Amino acid sequence: MARLFAIGDIHGCLDPLNVLLDRIRPTQADTIVTLGDYVDRGPDSKGVIDRLLDLSHSCKLVSLMGNHEQMMLSARRDRQAAREWQTFGGLETLESYDGGLDAIPEGHWRFLIDALPYHETESHIFVHGALFADIEMTDQPRSKLLWGRFKEIEPHISRKIVICGHTPQISGRPANKAMPSASTPTPVGVAGSRASTSTPASCIRRTSTVSIARSISTICSTGASLPGPVPFRVQRADLQPASRS
Repeated sequence: MARLFAIGDIHGCLDPLNVLLDRIRPTQADTIVTLGDYVDRGPDSKGVIDRLLDLSHSCKLVSLMGNHEQMMLSARRDRQAAREWQTFGGLETLESYDGGLDAIPEGHWRFLIDALPYHETESHIFVHGALFADIEMTDQPRSKLLWGRFKEIEPHISRKIVICGHTPQISGRPANKAMPSASTPTPVGVAGSRASTSTPASCIRRTSTVSIARSISTICSTGASLPGPVPFRVQRADLQPASRS
């Protein structure tokens, strides 16, 4: 059975990413949507991108762009942008490459350039940051998609389930917002719950961040019989959540 997974911000934390992938064991039939922010703050941004490039050969990988990828690309073109990027975790990224921007392989730059601003299916919208509820996805400003916060989001006019990253969830549990339809007066459960196949409501869920502190990693998986992602966690006992995205 084909499965759909969403993985939140990785931020250079290769070990938790490997724990997740070892747990889910993706196959060629599966789709994994990574929600951006692969680089910065964590110790191994280079290793994370290498791992994702390798992962693209064993499943369908849909990689979204995060605000940290945008900053890294800007740093390549502009010295002032490079200095600013380093204060947001770019220094750790450069250290993982054992050099400056020139040490970053062209294939890694291409991975960043090719990252999508959002991904939309018949039932879901995946985005790094946030979106405007009353604007079609093709017309969404990139600044909102990359830099917007979860608290700013309202259910989208498409009534699709929205999965986003970027905003830290200190509890390690996915946050959840739901908009009941006229025929469904109750919300779509609580964070981490399964949504009934008969629930025609729009919902927004925020995955937990794998942050600089290598906190709890959360992935959301969905099977063919479920309209919404079902979160589960792989937790490292020695890791603590961070407060920045």
